[in-house]
Amino acid sequence: MDENHIDELYNWYTPARIFIFNLPQSENLILTFNSNCPDILYNDIFIINRNYTSNTIYTLNGLNQLIIELNGTIDIKFKIEWSNYKNKFIFKDNSKLNIQNLDLIKIYEF
Repeated sequence: MDENHIDELYNWYTPARIFIFNLPQSENLILTFNSNCPDILYNDIFIINRNYTSNTIYTLNGLNQLIIELNGTIDIKFKIEWSNYKNKFIFKDNSKLNIQNLDLIKIYEF
């Protein structure tokens, strides 16, 4: 990841901030930002969600799989105890729930 990538993302989406997280278990980085242009997707970008109180980042498929594993079935009223997933990334990988630690590396502010 270099400054050119950050500049390119900024030029496409004009976010106020870009957060860069490390996934220590996989050597991958995650860049997150809010966008007002949901119809435009850059290479390798997918939509994720965030619980701000616990700094949990998750995909909807990952959240649904977590609910199934905790509750036995999908239930939109099921309450997640977000404090159990503080600073985690929850996603579904090859049909399996995957929960990894997140380490904030840098915040770019524009």
